[in-house]
Amino acid sequence: HKLFVSRCGVELAAVSLAKSNQANYQKHHSIIRLISVGRLHVEKGYPLLFDAFAEALKVLPDMVLVLLGDGPYQNELKAYIREKGITEKVTFLGAVPEQIALEEIVKADIFVLSSFMEGIPVVLMEALILEIPVIAPRLAGIPELVIDKENGLLFDPAHASQMTEHIIELAQNKEKRTRYGAAGKQKVLAEFTIDKSVENLWQRFLTLLDGKKM
Repeated sequence: HKLFVSRCGVELAAVSLAKSNQANYQKHHSIIRLISVGRLHVEKGYPLLFDAFAEALKVLPDMVLVLLGDGPYQNELKAYIREKGITEKVTFLGAVPEQIALEEIVKADIFVLSSFMEGIPVVLMEALILEIPVIAPRLAGIPELVIDKENGLLFDPAHASQMTEHIIELAQNKEKRTRYGAAGKQKVLAEFTIDKSVENLWQRFLTLLDGKKM
């Protein structure tokens, strides 16, 4: 009875601006664009993502992967993709301001996350509210946000083969990407906006204060 959950949430103004700029970007419909956002560090599991992506390319070669973020493992990761022979398919954009990150996400067809350690990443909320379907690990609080086969696809942490299957599944099915994207937006609007977070806290404080008055 002492526990109360108030979600963290996204700010809708920045998301709305990114969405409004989407019209200025023309997607190459024959090329599936994947994107991942995060610090280039061990816990983000990027080698796993590269393994899964490289296998998926054998089935669907018309895909590209964009990475946003910076970190101490950038050189090692670039060396890894050279070993995998996928350098031309992977683009490192480095660290960018939040608004630019949102505008890059909205250009994507699929958002991918390969982390070994997470809570409930805000970047997943941002991808979902921008109607981008997500592929993420079944880890920590992520399943509270990403509902498997409803607004995205979950895989067991560190299972590259499952991630490969999910990439191929979404890349081949535009209808499913559209459906998951729409469901993701509704999930975030219902539970994960900053306005709802503040309102929940405010109502909780009022309840506690009323209880003390009694």
